[in-house]
Amino acid sequence: MSEVAELQAVLKSGDTYQQAQAAHQLANIAATEHTDIVVTRYDKFWEPCGEIGAYLELTAAIFRNLAPSGEIVLNGGDGYSESGPSAPDPHIPALENCRKELVGITIEVGAIRWAGFVDYTDYNFQGGKRTLNAKLVGLFDLLNYIFVWPDPFWPIQAQPFSHAIYIGPIVSVIETMCSDQIRRIQSGLWGFLNNPSAILNKQAREWFAKLLRDNTSIFEALKTPIYLKRHRLPEDTSMLVARTVRMESLAQVIGDMTKAYGVDVRMDLWLPGDPQPDDTAELTQPTYVLSVTDRLTTEGKFGDIRDSIAKTVVDLQGSFFGELLPLVQNAPGMDGVFISEVAGVNFEPPLAVLVDGPDTAMMEFKIHNHHPRAHTQIIGGRSPKWVNDLINATLSWAIDSLMIAIGITGVPSNLLDGFLNDAFLAFQLIENYGRRTEMGPYARHELFTATASAPYNIESTFSMVNQFFDTRGWRAATAKFRNNKPFALGEHFVPGGLMSIASRGEMYTDYVEAVFIRDSRKERAEITVQIGDLKAIEAPLNRTQRLVTGLMESLNVISLSPS
Repeated sequence: MSEVAELQAVLKSGDTYQQAQAAHQLANIAATEHTDIVVTRYDKFWEPCGEIGAYLELTAAIFRNLAPSGEIVLNGGDGYSESGPSAPDPHIPALENCRKELVGITIEVGAIRWAGFVDYTDYNFQGGKRTLNAKLVGLFDLLNYIFVWPDPFWPIQAQPFSHAIYIGPIVSVIETMCSDQIRRIQSGLWGFLNNPSAILNKQAREWFAKLLRDNTSIFEALKTPIYLKRHRLPEDTSMLVARTVRMESLAQVIGDMTKAYGVDVRMDLWLPGDPQPDDTAELTQPTYVLSVTDRLTTEGKFGDIRDSIAKTVVDLQGSFFGELLPLVQNAPGMDGVFISEVAGVNFEPPLAVLVDGPDTAMMEFKIHNHHPRAHTQIIGGRSPKWVNDLINATLSWAIDSLMIAIGITGVPSNLLDGFLNDAFLAFQLIENYGRRTEMGPYARHELFTATASAPYNIESTFSMVNQFFDTRGWRAATAKFRNNKPFALGEHFVPGGLMSIASRGEMYTDYVEAVFIRDSRKERAEITVQIGDLKAIEAPLNRTQRLVTGLMESLNVISLSPS
């Protein structure tokens, strides 16, 4: 019987201590089996050009809704030899060619495939050694260089509407926004009209002729180089959003929209031989696959777009009023996420839970508790316009009346205009008595936030609620652990998904913010995972505020009102 089989038998039949020991040994074996790293270089058409195996050091990172990064350090030789042990790494000339063309790189570790390209290289001589440092950037970076046109299916010279309008569940909104721009680029629509001088350029004519020769099917061309995985709108259960966009990059809009939502946007590389991204893809050549996934595990009772509406309504109630038992309550371990048994909106906790204790699997972790900043909020700084106008009119009337009474002329009636501006109704104060009682009489008292508009309106109400949330006492956590000890990437958790930390009887749940891969001559294939970022979460009312603002801006665009 093999060692693995023996350990599996102990895991099923041994006592508690033996089972724990067997589980740890199996986890160590599994981790060892996944430590082989394969680094491959590709040409600009993503055809493999060989493995890079003799690197001095390798690092890579996968972030949530940000461009992945990486670095490869290669031996630079002695500066003279072209062959033999003193020669530089043979991949250096190809990597340095990044100044002219795309140099693709993949890093594969078990189920992980990091895909990107060389951003820039540095050939260094320092400390008597020559090295080449190749800085890598992930495929998500391409979204920084695709911009949202107001009218993507019109030529660049004619954009009738001032902004593109997107309203609906956030997953479908991001997919539609990306789809519009990808189809605009990959279809070549209005290509010569957008750039009329291209018809005079011989290289441009050759490029278009090659494009028509290689992609005889327009449907094939629309799927290359970027293919977008789509969700059916009636089945989208993510929360509602509204956004107007004008010439912002896809990455910028995605980063702004997903801050307060658990949405994960990824750009992966599909190569021939890989499983198809979905049933309708039918990809045949290397393709970037863009996918949008809602990682926030709140679930409704319908399983369709009606859950999107229910989640948004529950979030609106929770954002304004907090917990209103039994109608609305916070999701366990997640501040600012609201559920409701009455509305059928429930929270499904993540399967992967890191437990603190004598034999914890975490390499390091930190739980951060932050004291409330104040129990009284003051906002404002400007009086309403009608108050200032009333004071100015009253003072003008008083001056005119006084001059008539004493028989003097020539004194301007607006002499005191602005004298008492911003003196009345310029500030608004609200005190949270519950927080004041909790904090005690010796704690921080008040906090002032200047606003651009006058108080005592809807905008000030939003600002006040947001200020109370931002100044509350809050908790954040971050943890790092090695892959496969005890959870495996791709099996128990995914980048951007939820994981939990259990410590001293309390549970903290946050997103997997980053996955780090490191390989060198000293440390072989270390994969660490980071949960959380030790930052306070954004006020949940901001989600509602953005939705309302987006709807109003959309109405202005449709009605052609000036912005």
